[in-house]
Amino acid sequence: METRSNSAATLFTLSALDTNKVKIGEAGAISPLVELLDQGSSMAKKDAAAAIFNLCIMHDNRAKAVRDGAKNLPL
Repeated sequence: METRSNSAATLFTLSALDTNKVKIGEAGAISPLVELLDQGSSMAKKDAAAAIFNLCIMHDNRAKAVRDGAKNLPL
């Protein structure tokens, strides 16, 4: 689980750049981030939520996040 937490933190950092937002979404990273929101530690959940927030600035990523179940999880 620690590896997933570190990955979420890395994706959060990378998602700050607009050029990375599309690439991260296309790579399929949103679904694992959504899973981490449900199953991760509190720090992992924070990083996953922040990464998803950044990624959802792009419309295509917003649709992927909804499809992957982000709207069903309480924050």
